[in-house]
Formats: sequence, C-alpha cells, structure tokens
Amino acid sequence: MDYRFLRVDVSAATFEGLSLSYQRKIALVATVGIWLGMGYACYIAALRLEGLHIAEDVVDAFLFGILIHNILCGQFFLLTASKALLYVTPLGVLYRQDRAILDKAKEELLKITSEVQLRDYLEYGKINPAIRARGSLVVMAHQSKGDLKPWIGNARNLKLLANLVYQIYLVEKVLLQDTEANT
Repeated sequence: MDYRFLRVDVSAATFEGLSLSYQRKIALVATVGIWLGMGYACYIAALRLEGLHIAEDVVDAFLFGILIHNILCGQFFLLTASKALLYVTPLGVLYRQDRAILDKAKEELLKITSEVQLRDYLEYGKINPAIRARGSLVVMAHQSKGDLKPWIGNARNLKLLANLVYQIYLVEKVLLQDTEANT
C-alpha cells in the first residue's frame, strides 16, 4: 500500500516553530515599550531644543526635509520610518517568522492535496474518528469544489486542513507499523 501521507513534512503540518501566545504578548509589550521610548526621546529632545531656543528652526528643517524626501522619493518619510522601525521591533520579527512558518505549511499542505483526494481517506475514520469530524468533512467539500487554495487563506481553515492531514498521517503511521509487525 502507498502511504502518501507519511511523506508529508509533519513539522510544517503541525506548524512547528510557530510563536506561542505568551511570546506574542512579550513581543507586543517590548514593541510598545520601544515606541514609548522613542516618543519619550522625542519629547526630551523637544524640551532641550526649546531650552536652546532653536526648536522652531529644527521643526522647520525637519518638515522641509520631509517635503524634499517626498518629492524625490515619492514616499512619506514618517510612514517609511515607521515601517522600518516596525520591521526591526520584536513584534515585527515574530510576525515575519510566523508568516514564513504558515507559508511553508500552506505550500506543503497544498502539495499533498493536489496529489490526492482527501475523501478517499474517509475509510480511515474507522481507525481515527477525527477524520470524519465536521471540520474534516468541510475541508473535503472545499477540495471537491476546487476552492481549497483560496479557502485556506483564513488561518482557521488552514488549521482545519493541517489537522486533517495530520490525522491521516497518524493512521498511515499506525497501519505501516501494523504491516511491519505482521511481516
């Protein structure tokens, strides 16, 4: 028997390496701290410049620089600077890492679902009832309709597909072990 699901990258199907809730909370707090620190640094700089009586000149030069940057680059400087800062903050780093893991999982799951019809594995439901669960049947229905790829754009739906593939993987693993034990 051809156990196709045993060739699936299980680490992708189980979202191995995805950040945990507490890690996202810590990253959020650290990012907010960075933004507040930047705001406080600007406030202190404004107070110092005001004390030197050059605050208005610095603001004028800054606004002129933003205007020149906008004319030459076609981008709003504060938006560009905010995106660059967000890119290096803990929350931005965690988001990119999680996005890469989800994209890898999506690619792996779409690869296996393009090779097989999931409804052909309904008989595995005798061994693992999770394969016949409502969520699994919804995944199979979307595969039959041919709209699985856009449907898994939603993270919850991707999780349903990953769970179904993982459940089938577990059944095939048990069947393989049983076959090896009988030979």
